[in-house]
Amino acid sequence: MKYPSVQLAFGTRVRELRRNQGLSQEAFAALANLDRGAFGKIERGEINVGLISMARIAVALGMSLSALLDTVELEHDEVRSMPRSLRGPKSLSSGKAL
Repeated sequence: MKYPSVQLAFGTRVRELRRNQGLSQEAFAALANLDRGAFGKIERGEINVGLISMARIAVALGMSLSALLDTVELEHDEVRSMPRSLRGPKSLSSGKAL
């Protein structure tokens, strides 16, 4: 499966910053209060990261959210063409996007 480039770019950025701090995925996930398995998927660009998770990662890295996202480039046409199913979670009860 091909993952959106923005997810891949974000994951690459997080991995680079984590490694610069000399932390394992497990240690960093604990520091950021994230599930280790989910954190691995974030670094591989396999999941759409929520705002709270991004904020937790930024805090664990000791930086602002804007600094974390600083080098993550958007491919505008790709974002516009993403199917709705990639744009975020759906409510389990209503089936509507949150």
